[in-house]
Amino acid sequence: MWLQIITMPLIGALIGWITNMLAIKLIFRPYKPIIIPIINYRIQGLIPKRRDELATNVGQVIGNELLSLDDLIDKLNQNGIKEKIVQSVSQTICCRLDERIPNLVPETVRKVFLGLVHDIIQKEAPAMIDRLLVDFSGRIKEEIDFSQMV
Repeated sequence: MWLQIITMPLIGALIGWITNMLAIKLIFRPYKPIIIPIINYRIQGLIPKRRDELATNVGQVIGNELLSLDDLIDKLNQNGIKEKIVQSVSQTICCRLDERIPNLVPETVRKVFLGLVHDIIQKEAPAMIDRLLVDFSGRIKEEIDFSQMV
């Protein structure tokens, strides 16, 4: 009697463990299909077999639910992001202008000129970014498809 009470759960646990191991291995393996020649039967893991279908579905979920283009455009409209973009553009343009200005130009004139350019960029760039986002948001929505990219 005690032997049955002890062995039944052990046998059940062993059967469950073997079944789970076999099921998990069959989900992922074999990666490449194995063809049984006589009956022309293909054996392949579930995930490798449906890789394209899974990738399409995951791409659609990411594109439609997790990361939408409207969210991306809204993020670009936030002031912190605009300020970083303006700073980066201003820094790049000022560096390029500083490299291009001949050495014959006095340092004070150079600094005044670069300061003016920096000020103009700081004033005009946020409005320009807003216009670009409004102008290109429709085009971006038509041309970029996150689900297809994923």
